[in-house]
Amino acid sequence: MVPIVHQMAVGSMANFAYIVACPTTQQAIVIDPAAEPDRIAREIEAHRYRLVAIVNTHGHADHVGGDAALKRATGAPLIAHRDAGVGKPGLLDRAFLLMLGGEQPPAPDRLVADGDTIEVGEIELQVIHAPGHSPGDILLYAPGLVFTGDTLFVSGVGRTDLPGGSYRQFTQSLRDKVAVLPDDTVVYPGHDYGPRPTSTIGAEKRNNPELRHAVATR
Repeated sequence: MVPIVHQMAVGSMANFAYIVACPTTQQAIVIDPAAEPDRIAREIEAHRYRLVAIVNTHGHADHVGGDAALKRATGAPLIAHRDAGVGKPGLLDRAFLLMLGGEQPPAPDRLVADGDTIEVGEIELQVIHAPGHSPGDILLYAPGLVFTGDTLFVSGVGRTDLPGGSYRQFTQSLRDKVAVLPDDTVVYPGHDYGPRPTSTIGAEKRNNPELRHAVATR
């Protein structure tokens, strides 16, 4: 079953937040409510979805600023990788949250690891741990699509010079976790940094220089 995907541009950092819904049950999750949680909540209400989880692809301040408000509004549990540090921001993240007008997120209600699944009605999203941009980065994959956070953008990738980043790990994640996905998989990135808002794994393997470089290191 193919989920319904609402891609929402939010905040001042060209972020994408996603509402992902099961067309049969009308259950939904929100991925990375970076900002504008009230607008995200209104969109959920307009479609009469029942929010069953809020999921962070990683713990950076520009992806978690709306967690707390959206959780208060909906009661949905918060999910993140065990190494993401969500709810435990450092000084840099606290200052960045304040600058962006976000709010410190609560501690996650559920910690996930590589190979876990997140259920959205009859949809199952597989958790793929892809460290490098930060220690707790995850991809969320279902046949036909993948939510890549800051691991893979359209025609680009995330940075590795922030605390916890590792270029070596990042290259391994791109090679062993991203490039192995089917070529027709639709890529939903965490930021609108490319020439278009979505892509495919096949297109990125052909056109994304960092992904091409990672594949070449096999």
